[in-house]
Order: sequence, then structure tokens, then C-alpha cells
Amino acid sequence: MDLYKGQCNCAYWHGVFGGLYLANLRHGIYEHLIKAENALQKLQRGDKKYTELLLSDFDKDGSEEVILSNPYLNLYFSPNHGGTLFELDYKPADFNLSNVLTRREEAYHKKIMDAKVQGTSASHGTQSIHDIVNIKEKDIDKFLIYDTCRRSSLRDRFFQLGTSLEELKGERYTELSDGVDSPYSFYPLRKGNEAQVSLSRNAQILGKHVKLTKTVLISSGQSIINIDYEIINLSDGSLEFAYGSEFNMTLLASDAPDRYIKVYGKERMNSEGTDNNINEYKLVDEWKGFSVSFESEKECELIRYPIETVSQSESGFERNYQGTCMVMVWNLALAPQKNWKNRVSIRLES
Repeated sequence: MDLYKGQCNCAYWHGVFGGLYLANLRHGIYEHLIKAENALQKLQRGDKKYTELLLSDFDKDGSEEVILSNPYLNLYFSPNHGGTLFELDYKPADFNLSNVLTRREEAYHKKIMDAKVQGTSASHGTQSIHDIVNIKEKDIDKFLIYDTCRRSSLRDRFFQLGTSLEELKGERYTELSDGVDSPYSFYPLRKGNEAQVSLSRNAQILGKHVKLTKTVLISSGQSIINIDYEIINLSDGSLEFAYGSEFNMTLLASDAPDRYIKVYGKERMNSEGTDNNINEYKLVDEWKGFSVSFESEKECELIRYPIETVSQSESGFERNYQGTCMVMVWNLALAPQKNWKNRVSIRLES
């Protein structure tokens, strides 16, 4: 039954009632598909602990994806698109934490800009050149920000020291590498009760040659993800830059008291800010009854902000919360032939 419920069509496309842009509808699809997978897992494996490693062109884009799984987690990686993690399922809660929609340009966004140029009052409905346009929020045009690549997690960004939250949020920062969505080579390995994938690429940063490797490992009996990073300066010159490892995740609600980010205090999911000297932070979902803890061996700066889209529904143009971007930032100074290493552990628990 859950498999059939996961086929409900509304969330698969952008319909007049919001469709794909409504995170709760997408969550309903994911929830039932994960429940169906859990039922199949129970039939096939019972209560046996296991790890599984699968190579498959999951999204039929012509390139292989890597899937790591155990009784608690599914991790879907795209080596061809920045070596990113594009789906993270926490099976005990039937929840896909990566259910974050990318901010894309829609043809109807032009109506909002036309209305702004005409200077008509948005609060009472706005008339564009062609239609009556109902804009439900003043200055909604400020949220027309478009992402240069998919809102996945484990995305690597290299930028100038001192790059601000506003520059990252607005996609106005200067990328120092030769491409955040470049293909990564990958080496999957399953050994004993562990499964892992190493993702690496040679990059040019400020004209100098570096190698980045990130190795992701899970074990059969744990809902813990260990990520080992290494950046090597292969050039003959010194390098100074900021390295950001980006995670885009959602707990569905943007401003609910029972879903929050815990850094120094509790912050709502739609909050934004920069937190310094951080070794750990946590996402807490009291509604579904689980948490996600991030722990870094080396202190970092945490830059966080909401991902919000503007879509058209039967009632007009509206802003929708899609998820929260969290960038763990380390300021690095690498002498020639020197490296930097760090481990980040992600612990999911009920």
C-alpha cells in the first residue's frame, strides 16, 4: 500500500495548487516510499545488521551514482555532480533530510519583475502587462535568487577569506576553484561490516593545483556517518583560502518551536547567522522524534540561512521554505606540498 501511496502525482510536477514546490507534499511521497523500502528490508533481512554498497545510474542521467545503506540510513551520492550527497534517508523516522528544492528561474517570475517596474501596489494585487498578478508578500522579488547547481549536501566550495553570509546566500560570492559541480573520481569499498566511498578531484584554486578527497563511511549497526576530508596543495606556491563543506537539509517547518538548529542556543530553521569557533551543532525534530548532530574535529565557522523559493499557485505568488543551508567553513593556509585533514561525524538518533 505504501508503494502505491508513493505514486500520488501532485508532488511530482508543478501544478496549479503548488505541487512540487510544497515540501510537505514531497515529504509525503518520500515517507511512503521509505516505509515501503523498510517493509521490504524486513522481509528480506529480518533484524539482521548489514551494510550495502550499490553502483547504479539511479537518476538515468548516463552516469553512475553510489548508494550506501544499512538498517538505519540510505546515502545517495552523485560523483558526476560535485561528489555530492543528494539524498539522506533516516529510515526509523521515514524521513528524507535532503528534501530541499533548488532555487530555479520560472517563466512566470517575469510577471513579478514587470509588476515591480510598473510600481503597482503588491499588497492589493498587481497588474502586469498581460494579467492581473496577485502577489501575497511585499518585496517578494528580493527572493528571486537562482542557484548555480543543485541544492545537495557535501558540496565543496572554495572562496575568499571573509566571504559573507549575504554573498553565499545570494550566489554572489567568487568561487576560487574551477567548478563546484565538476565530476569526481570515486572508489567504493565494502569491507566486513563497513561500506565507504572515496570521492576525489584535482582542482585549480587561484591558479594552483590542489587535490581534494572526501571519504564517507558507514557501519552496519550504527546510524553514524563519518566523513574524512583531505586537501593537498600540490603546487610550489602557498595558498590561502576558505573551504566550505555545504549541507542542505530540512525538517519541513521553517518557524516551528519543535524543530530547530541548536548551536549556542535554539534557532528556528528559517533563521540565518554566522557562528564562530564551532565544533558541533545539532538539528532537532521533536515532532518526528529524532536529531542530527554534526561534530567536527577542527573548529569551524558555521554560516546558515534558509533556502526559499517563489512559486505561483491558485492564490497568487508566494514564498515557500525549502530547507536550510549550513556551510561549515575552515580558513586554510597551505604551504607547498602540505595537506589539511579533518573528520566530520554526523549522528542521527531517535
